[in-house]
Amino acid sequence: MSLEFIWVEPNELHDYWELVKPGLNKVKKHGGGWLNEDIYASLKAGQSNLHVFYDDSTYIGFVITTPSMGFGGNVLHVWAMYSDSQNQRYHDIVNNQLTQWAEAMRAKEITFHTSRKGWDKVGEKLGFTPEMTIFVRKV
Repeated sequence: MSLEFIWVEPNELHDYWELVKPGLNKVKKHGGGWLNEDIYASLKAGQSNLHVFYDDSTYIGFVITTPSMGFGGNVLHVWAMYSDSQNQRYHDIVNNQLTQWAEAMRAKEITFHTSRKGWDKVGEKLGFTPEMTIFVRKV
């Protein structure tokens, strides 16, 4: 089992958008405050990166990352990630790929935000540790 990760160049985003949009809509249901249009604009401007991944020729999912500078150096932030629930067996492969991208940009950390409690256990299994809780009150 191996995955092929395809980086979608900003000028090719239109060709992949309908493929990733259903997954984005599912991810968005769990919060974050962003719109699909925010992600599209960031990808189109080259501020974030979209990688779609396939097992053989079967579409499995996508990951959207945003490189940034944190207090301790470069950070690779995972803005959104999606695969069908039955494809959770790919978590380790995707996590290893994220590590390779982070190392290539000399990132000190890989981060992600989620409101889904189930990711506490999954994140820990993949080597992530929770560092802070963000409280929000709408005004």
